[in-house]
Amino acid sequence: MTDTTSSPKLIASIVAALPGSAAERFEARVAARYKVGDEWRELSYGEAGRHIDEIALGLIELGLEPGDRVCLLADTRLEWMLASYAISAAGAVVVP
Repeated sequence: MTDTTSSPKLIASIVAALPGSAAERFEARVAARYKVGDEWRELSYGEAGRHIDEIALGLIELGLEPGDRVCLLADTRLEWMLASYAISAAGAVVVP
């Protein structure tokens, strides 16, 4: 018997869809708070979803293909989170 509920492709497709489904379900809710200078700002799930889509489309336009591996080097920050989700949304894999 084959276990089709935990195949890598299925898991990858579910993970890639998470930001989009959260953006739709929680459009106006705060997804992240981040600091710019001395001021704290908020990013909604809807805004995050749009950023993720734009980054993913840009990566695909640059030649990123499903299954490609991407090393993401950055300090922990909002842009890292968005890039990580965008890489997954484009079908690629973030490697440590």
